[in-house]
Amino acid sequence: MGLTADGHSLIAHWRGQSQAIASPFEINRLRQRNNPDFRALLAVHEAGHGLVHALLFGRAPREIKIHVASFEGGYNAYTSRKVWSRRNLLDSICTSLAGRAAELLVFGLELSSSGAESDLRKATETAARMVRHLGHGARIGRIDVSTNSEDNLCTDVDASNASIEALLQTEHARAKKMLETHRGALLALVDELMAQGQVAPARFAEVVGLQLGAPEDALDPYARKLAAFREGALELLRA
Repeated sequence: MGLTADGHSLIAHWRGQSQAIASPFEINRLRQRNNPDFRALLAVHEAGHGLVHALLFGRAPREIKIHVASFEGGYNAYTSRKVWSRRNLLDSICTSLAGRAAELLVFGLELSSSGAESDLRKATETAARMVRHLGHGARIGRIDVSTNSEDNLCTDVDASNASIEALLQTEHARAKKMLETHRGALLALVDELMAQGQVAPARFAEVVGLQLGAPEDALDPYARKLAAFREGALELLRA
């Protein structure tokens, strides 16, 4: 059983015969028939993610969509990175927390939703990895859990909990401040999502009024930093 080519009927095949039955649904129409409160919530949440990402990374998301068939249907797709610098990781945490920050800004604390649960998990995982695995906290050594006495690891994970929470609080406050500063762009993006259900990269830049790079694989300017360091070293030699 499946859909006919035009998508308007169900078709069943049995022993060489086919029978088409008028379909009582159509995917695009299902996405249009939705609760305006739910659509507003999804639009604000995803617009928060998308706008903060663009402001921090200088690139539009690859795609933003809101689907009302399920809460998990709303999403942003971002540019991949070959290497993550400390700044990139902090910006990633800020972006992850921006959906919740947008909800708090627009709807207030009492109406902030459960939709940020996966965002909070992702942000916490990134913050913990920064502090415990990548040497971006007070300690350089890797902190982990282990039941093997032969593992040479620092297993005092509790000591890093406060640092992780402080990092998350800082990035959440940064996201909210950015959205407050750019609330006009946020509302424009919300309106576009509510009207169209999605925003492509070229349209994104037009809607929010920002000069943005192409959503392609990116790295920080390591070559330029190396050139500047080399020039500084040469100047010291000349002195």
